Amino acid sequence: MATKPLSGIYEIVNLENGKRYIGSAQNYLLRWKHHRFLLLKGRHHSRHMQAAWKKYGGDRFQFNILIFCQPNLLLFYEQLVIDAYKPEYNTLPIAGSPRGMRHSTETKAKISLSRIGNKYTLGYRHRPETLAKMAKAKLGNTFTKGKPRNRVAVEKSAAAHRGMRRSTETRLRISLAAKGKKRGPRSEEWCRNISAAQKGRVPSPESIEKMRATKKGSRLSADHKAKISVASKAMWARRKTALLSESSNGPSLFAPDRESG
Repeated sequence: MATKPLSGIYEIVNLENGKRYIGSAQNYLLRWKHHRFLLLKGRHHSRHMQAAWKKYGGDRFQFNILIFCQPNLLLFYEQLVIDAYKPEYNTLPIAGSPRGMRHSTETKAKISLSRIGNKYTLGYRHRPETLAKMAKAKLGNTFTKGKPRNRVAVEKSAAAHRGMRRSTETRLRISLAAKGKKRGPRSEEWCRNISAAQKGRVPSPESIEKMRATKKGSRLSADHKAKISVASKAMWARRKTALLSESSNGPSLFAPDRESG
């Protein structure tokens, strides 16, 4: 034993039914003592092996060394043995990783209850001044504020949202949150960029059909009609003023040109 390393792959076998637990340890003797301690206390992480220990007794379980290896190869050989034996008492199918582990319903309920509220400030209410400070601190993103996003990041965000359909409740919340918000004046550069992006853009047949379906049967409100009327009258008044100013400086635009003689 002195010439062999203390690290290796081991198994704990139930002699009654042949079910086993596979593990790895840098010091397998200490690991076996630790397993026995947890099983005797009823606190072992493998609840199936804990139940079998309680049913059959500790004398019906045997500890065996399967492979001696260096510590840096423990996970490699442990995974090989797990794949070969398919141990019934292991809670993790992947050596050294919690992937594939499934919590029981009771464990999920305990985790959920432990995360509800803040046990240190349970029942405590912040003052209005503190709430205002926290709200102000969370406005905007201080890490990316003022930093332009590159095209790759923009395309990733767009691809993630394409085809996403929000529920009626979510759309109602967004609508209520947006009501009453005042948008600041847009800069001339912003307007030019939007105008340049829309020039020459031809909507697809699918987009045209969607717009037609959206507008079909829709009726403008009285306020909307009044706004359109005022804007139309103002536009024609500006055109008439421009035409009159041009006619006063040159030939009339309202009458055809006549040859003199």
